[in-house]
Amino acid sequence: MVCSYCIFNRLRDQIFHSPRWKTGVENGHRGGESSFGVYRYARCHDDRTAAVHDGCATLLLSALQMKEDGIKLYMMKMLLLIFITCLPVYSQEMKLDVPNRHFMATCGTGIDTRIYLQRTGANPVTLSVTTTPGIKAVAQPDTLFEADTVILSMLVTDGTLSAGNYPVYIISTDQIHLQVDTLDLEVVWGNPAYTDHTLAEKYRDSALHFIMREYPVIRDEYGDLPSFGWSGFYPYPSPDIVSHFVFLQGNWRINVLWHVMVPPYDWKKVFVYNTVENAGWGILMDSENQTAEIPPERHYYFYQDTAVVTGIGEVPGRDLPPVACPNPFTTQTVISFGNAEREPFTFRLFDMNGRLIRQVKGIRDSRFILHREGLKPGVYYFHLAGSTLLKGIIVAS
Repeated sequence: MVCSYCIFNRLRDQIFHSPRWKTGVENGHRGGESSFGVYRYARCHDDRTAAVHDGCATLLLSALQMKEDGIKLYMMKMLLLIFITCLPVYSQEMKLDVPNRHFMATCGTGIDTRIYLQRTGANPVTLSVTTTPGIKAVAQPDTLFEADTVILSMLVTDGTLSAGNYPVYIISTDQIHLQVDTLDLEVVWGNPAYTDHTLAEKYRDSALHFIMREYPVIRDEYGDLPSFGWSGFYPYPSPDIVSHFVFLQGNWRINVLWHVMVPPYDWKKVFVYNTVENAGWGILMDSENQTAEIPPERHYYFYQDTAVVTGIGEVPGRDLPPVACPNPFTTQTVISFGNAEREPFTFRLFDMNGRLIRQVKGIRDSRFILHREGLKPGVYYFHLAGSTLLKGIIVAS
């Protein structure tokens, strides 16, 4: 018997016609040809063979599997088409961008840095971080359902940890792909006072008890916050003037700031955040220990971003904030920033007292190399001024 078949697309346009063949194996499309996509309609020129191509394989329903009954043949065709229609069609991609891979901290301190997830598909991406004993690492959030920014915190919890370089492994997976990134955390000798967290814990507990006492609705939902096993660290290097401490637990983060001066100019501020649950509160304690809530619209005014030191700082209105890598640096660091229009920028470097240390004009590239020569160890601030002003912090070790 001579027979053939046609394949139609979703609009029922004929897009493939097999050559006529005699009884035996069909010698037409075998998967080596270019893929047609997903076809939801197939039509046979006789009742011997029905074929549907789903982009990956060809399903053949042979004459031996069909009966001559026209009604049963029609029902089997419809069931086959429904099955193909219900097959999931999507692509799953995942990439974790880690801008900086070398960090420095002392015992009792820690580092915040930003990493960026790029992904498509339906599967969530989970992050896990493994370290050596004496070092703890936390990724917030640790489960992502879309492209997002992750704050990675690495803290030295063991006050007796020997100086040296320790690996930190970031494992990201979407159940299909697996990516492992290795970071280097250099532990150096520092001030032993960093291992004393008593004062920060006192301010944290006072703020949490105020929230639970004043807001019963919050207490009903988050009443276990005061009993969490918080891990904390001083950001390294520490921000200027205002003392800063960070507590972590799961997706919760508490930033404690205090300014020790002669009353009434001393104060304590505590910010409690969970970006996954979209929860956040700010608490102010003045020199007389009077406690009040900081309105949400003023959180940004007091909040200090600890991730700008060794990660990428958030610069409003700019797609590509400046990146200094490596940071800290010993010989040189490359500062990258968005400058697609090749406009002239001026680079200025300041020390912690605000004194201008270095200035370079007419930078039209998207990157600038800063050499360590002539710079003493310490924390420096840089400005990149053009049509906009970009700011950042770098550390010369």
